Amino acid sequence: MIGWVKKVITAVYHWFCYWLLCRKEYFTPQLTRLMIHHGIFFWFFFYIIAGFCFYHIFIDQIFWKSLLCVAGLVGLSWLSDHLNDHARNNPEYKD
Repeated sequence: MIGWVKKVITAVYHWFCYWLLCRKEYFTPQLTRLMIHHGIFFWFFFYIIAGFCFYHIFIDQIFWKSLLCVAGLVGLSWLSDHLNDHARNNPEYKD
């Protein structure tokens, strides 16, 4: 099931970057550089977004907001893993 979820998120990410925004490259290199060079600020905003999602899932409890926030948390977990793998696999991002 996890592999299926990763494939769906990757397809949505590809569609969003290439088709909707008409970009020639993904956001991955930019976000990886941001994560490495401004780590504390990057993770601060990352966890603010995650906290917002947790708040709307458990406190606000409006169905459509909860559903969107669950999707957001799945996307954030995929993004953090994706960025760490990208930084680890590409030595040009080392400080």
